[in-house]
Amino acid sequence: MDNYYDPKDLKKFKDIAEFQPELAEKFFDWYGTVFKPGALSSKEKALIALAVSHAVQCPYCIDAYTDSSLQKGATEAQMMEEVHVASAIKGGAALVHGTQMMKKVNSLYIMIKSLSARQHELARAIKQVNVLSENKKIMPPFEDKLEALGLYPLKPTQLDIFQMNLGKMCNQVCAHCHVDAGPDRKEIMTKETMEECIAVLKKNKVSTVDLTGGAPEMNPHFRYLVEQVSALGIHIIVRCNLTIIVANKKYYDLPEFFKKHNVEVVSSMPHYTPGKTDRQRGDGVFERSIRALKMLNEVGYGMPDTGLPLNLVYNPSGAFLPGDQDELEAEFKANLKRDFDISFTGLLAITNLPISRFLDFLVQKELYEEYMERLIDAYNPSAAPGVMCRNTISIGWDGYLYDCDFNQMLELKVATDTNKQHISEFDADALLKREIILNQHCYGCTAGAGSSCGGQTA
Repeated sequence: MDNYYDPKDLKKFKDIAEFQPELAEKFFDWYGTVFKPGALSSKEKALIALAVSHAVQCPYCIDAYTDSSLQKGATEAQMMEEVHVASAIKGGAALVHGTQMMKKVNSLYIMIKSLSARQHELARAIKQVNVLSENKKIMPPFEDKLEALGLYPLKPTQLDIFQMNLGKMCNQVCAHCHVDAGPDRKEIMTKETMEECIAVLKKNKVSTVDLTGGAPEMNPHFRYLVEQVSALGIHIIVRCNLTIIVANKKYYDLPEFFKKHNVEVVSSMPHYTPGKTDRQRGDGVFERSIRALKMLNEVGYGMPDTGLPLNLVYNPSGAFLPGDQDELEAEFKANLKRDFDISFTGLLAITNLPISRFLDFLVQKELYEEYMERLIDAYNPSAAPGVMCRNTISIGWDGYLYDCDFNQMLELKVATDTNKQHISEFDADALLKREIILNQHCYGCTAGAGSSCGGQTA
């Protein structure tokens, strides 16, 4: 046989009935009825059949309906137009499925690339600030809420917590991340900047150093910093994403290192099930987090009477507020203990602030105004006096000073009378007298039971 397709086979079509005569009879009766004149003429039906024949690329059908179209009076021009219509539909059908590819690419980018790497407009802090500021035109400014309480302008009460961002590099790309951290981010705090921070800690009374990122453990000088701060007798919190512990064997000893320096471990855990956790933090994150939690439990973290606190952080995976912190803690403890024999000390419920990737999510889903209304409607005056910016100073990876971690991501540096904004010119007196910079994102810290890096505040 020279060719797989043989035109003579078309005449054998009726022989299909040989293996199943009953079904063949029903098909040919229906087939004949379809091509009888009706709302469409026989010629129109023949031309449609010719177009479909090209779309499905059936050579037998092309032969049959080329003959039929000519016999029923179709012109060559009409027949060729039908071929082009078929080609347009076939090509268009393939092309429109490109939107499916684009959706998938975008969803994957959310989990594998930062806004910065994608050159997204919301990677620019000024753009985020503008979006937040525009909200004041249609919704009550946060400043007005504080003024009604006699708290405006908002002032610090003390400088008790020294929160250091060691860099935006991270082994994860979480959908809600207000830092826009990820493996593609290269910004990290230098050892020189750490030395400047240590010098400030030696001269000022600070109860807690809170190390965050990114994944702070990825900073090459992370252990040096912990050792130096530990030697000063200052309590250390490390905001560990858990998966870093099992990401590479050079991190496997982190639980022992944390224990040695009596570090408090605070770790994000969006849920006690894989689906909700992986949707927010990436495929496989839940399983790796469970492994890391077991390693922490093995050295005593989260276990009774060890003095090694292991606190989990819950933040919603959508455009809603967290539930009651105590109820969530009980629910998490029961499920993680039952399913994985994991123990932890406490759970911190944190509200997502409309910044960076979470802001992008809200804008993309057309939920931004609805979420802002939800935050404003949930405003709790009793949460305002305890907002974390009143006892915390935030130090960026480059040494600049901010009122809080969120203002840091919006690049809103502290405003002091002396205009000293860098750790190298740290002025405790000026910082205590400063006015804290506010915008609409601050509603996130005063919604419901309040929210801070230490959980609910009211």
